[in-house]
This record gives sequence, C-alpha cells and structure tokens, in this order.
Amino acid sequence: MKKAALLTALAALAFIQASLYWNVHLFNAAVDSTAGPADKAEMLKRAATFNPWNDKVFLELGKAYFDQGSESLGDQKVRDAAFGRSLQSFLAALRLNPCQAATHF
Repeated sequence: MKKAALLTALAALAFIQASLYWNVHLFNAAVDSTAGPADKAEMLKRAATFNPWNDKVFLELGKAYFDQGSESLGDQKVRDAAFGRSLQSFLAALRLNPCQAATHF
C-alpha cells in the first residue's frame, strides 16, 4: 500500500512538473516569437491552459490582444473584441498578482 501511494504521489508530481515546464516553454516561445499578435495569442492561450496561475502569461496575452486591436482599427467589431479580450487578460493578470508593476502601466 505504501509503494502504491508513493508511486501515485511521484506520478502526480511528475505531471505537475511537466505542466509547469510546458507553460514556461510556451510563454517563452510566444514572447521570443516574431509572429503576429494572433499567433502569439494562440500560444499564450495554450500556455494558460497548462498553468492558469501564471500572471505573466495573462499580461503578455493582454499585450497580444491589444496589438491585434491596434492592427485592426478600421474594423470596429474586430477592434472592440480584441480590446475587450485585452482588458480581460490584464484584469486576470492583476487578480493573480496585484503587485506586478508592469500590469498597472
């Protein structure tokens, strides 16, 4: 029984470590990417699914959505949707870490 509990705990720990690694990997790939804001947003949304408590992911996601909105100023519907998603992402980053100065500016 002890061995089964130990193996289960080790498997859970390995899963958590793999999720955290994949979150950081996708975050860094999106930040270092020269792709457009839509591609960055997709990578960051995938990163957020692996670790929804990483406030930096939501900060960068807000920036990517803001860039999407800035690129589509002529199309009111697309612009407003992108700016709305940007605001929601910035607010999520603030909820996760209210002391992060970059999110306030």
